[in-house]
Amino acid sequence: YWLPEIVITAKRIREPLSEVAVDMRVITEDEIIRKGVRTVEALLEEEGFLDIRTTGVEGGLVTIGLRGFPADQFLVLHNGIVLNSPANGCFDFSEIPLSSIKRLEIVKSPVSSIYGANASSGVINIITYEEEKEGVSIGGNSNILREGAKHVFAQVASGRGTVGTKINISKRISNGARSNSKFNSISGGGNISILNLINTEFSLGERKVGVPGPVPPPDSIPEYGGSDAYSLFDNQKAKHLTGSLNIEKSMGDFSVYSSIGYRKENLWFSRVYEGYYEDWSIYKRKDYWYYITEQITGSIQFSYKDISSGIDILQQEFWAYDSVYDAYKDSLVSITSWNPNRETKAFWTSVKQRFFNSKVIPSASIRWDKNSDYPNFFSYSGGLLFNIRNNIRIGSSFGKGFRAPTFNELYWPLYGNDSLKPEESFQRNIFIDTNLNKLVFVRLSGFWREVKNSISWIEWKPENIDRVTVKGIEINPTINPLDFISLSFSLVMKKTTEERAEKDSVYHWCVDGNLVKKRRVPYTPEKKFTGSIEFRARSNTFITFTSIYTGEKIAYFFKDWFWPSPPNYVTKKISHVTLYNLNIYQKLGEKFSLSLRIDNLFNEKYKTNFGYTLGDGDYPGPGRSISL
Repeated sequence: YWLPEIVITAKRIREPLSEVAVDMRVITEDEIIRKGVRTVEALLEEEGFLDIRTTGVEGGLVTIGLRGFPADQFLVLHNGIVLNSPANGCFDFSEIPLSSIKRLEIVKSPVSSIYGANASSGVINIITYEEEKEGVSIGGNSNILREGAKHVFAQVASGRGTVGTKINISKRISNGARSNSKFNSISGGGNISILNLINTEFSLGERKVGVPGPVPPPDSIPEYGGSDAYSLFDNQKAKHLTGSLNIEKSMGDFSVYSSIGYRKENLWFSRVYEGYYEDWSIYKRKDYWYYITEQITGSIQFSYKDISSGIDILQQEFWAYDSVYDAYKDSLVSITSWNPNRETKAFWTSVKQRFFNSKVIPSASIRWDKNSDYPNFFSYSGGLLFNIRNNIRIGSSFGKGFRAPTFNELYWPLYGNDSLKPEESFQRNIFIDTNLNKLVFVRLSGFWREVKNSISWIEWKPENIDRVTVKGIEINPTINPLDFISLSFSLVMKKTTEERAEKDSVYHWCVDGNLVKKRRVPYTPEKKFTGSIEFRARSNTFITFTSIYTGEKIAYFFKDWFWPSPPNYVTKKISHVTLYNLNIYQKLGEKFSLSLRIDNLFNEKYKTNFGYTLGDGDYPGPGRSISL
């Protein structure tokens, strides 16, 4: 933490990490390479403060939450461009090939006062552009077991004179470890920079993946499924295009930055299952969903030393089409469509000041969002950093943030609620950093967060009816007992509570036969531990052994409902699990390197996520994989 690391995500300005009052994690390209991981999911799974939700298949849906809060409250940026879908508020991390990432910056505190909606728990900025060395680089990895997952990538960079360019391409395929889980993806990207003044970046790609669903109950296999898949026919295809044009000019301590960004995603999803007509006759139902999301962003920012102000404009539009066919008759049964859009205008300002030779650094930021869909929102945050000695820092921060209602929550035909308010959150954080003679680095963090007006679906309609509270601690020690050994750990323990704010007991929960107003937040583990031991031989060989413990998860599944009594839910659990990984990284000169990685070393059988029903087998986690 005392390295001269420069970050840009916390305040939208370049600043030393040692002067940031909020809790942050920076993952560099060198760290990614040494870990030997093949996917973004595997990389972030090793972070104790992140909650990964995945279907367990290569290329399947991957969403990520922060410190007990869901993915729609965690803002995802790609070189500063928003990736969260306005349809559901989330981003699917399987879109990003790991080979394109140069750096990840993760802020573990609310930053709605800087970025606006969906940054109410934190933000991750996926940075794919940094100063590049000229030349050509080619790489690849492959899972040598039966599913045959492969990733091949290449990059060309040139920086002659006043113009610098970079182009990269990535190809990923997998035969799948389960029925109907094949994956095929191709993506590319690049950037052009001119005179260190203008920079344009782009990425695009297409991916196809089978959607097997969870493992069905052995005594109730669906008509169009199999023993290890709910469906042998469901599949998904997605295309994306992201780009930006950035202009930055500095004149001494004053700088101006402007940006225009564009994001478009086309998603096709098809399902096959038994359908019923009004007379209860059965037919083979083919359901085709087609989603288009489009986002255009514009911003201008003025900075003088540590004071910044800016204006953001965001336009979002969503097209949704649902066509249902009778496969027996080859006829159209129904078609549904909707096309919402919204516009957001925002003003923000941020300030930081140094006192007593940078021993005390306070900071603050505010933001006002005016939106066409929901009430205007005012966000704020503050921080205070104490550099007590050269080896001790104490940072504290607080902030008010919000999550915008999604297009699905507002406008889903028959079920949307266009009177929803934004979810409103408040969070406090504190951390202590210590550095003991470069042998022991320890960060101890505490956090508390409350969300009001939390949106829940009541009688098949979303309502601002719940309150969610999360409080916990995070411990991150790194120990270097010898020159060739490093030990690093991350332990997160949290208490999560979901409370029904509605006074009418009809809307309380009946869980396992008991009427309750409070319950544990579903889907997220309350304990997670990651640890690694790294052995180094000189400067070119690294052997890393990693363990990941994920605590018990719970979910509530609907059982029955007899009005006016509350709906009856039954608790379902996924047991805790510990996985072990091994990686051997060998650098062969300046231009070549080799990595051997074994994930799930002992081939542990476990479940990664809940399925559709109380009785199904949930989503199985992947078994042992060996990658070169």
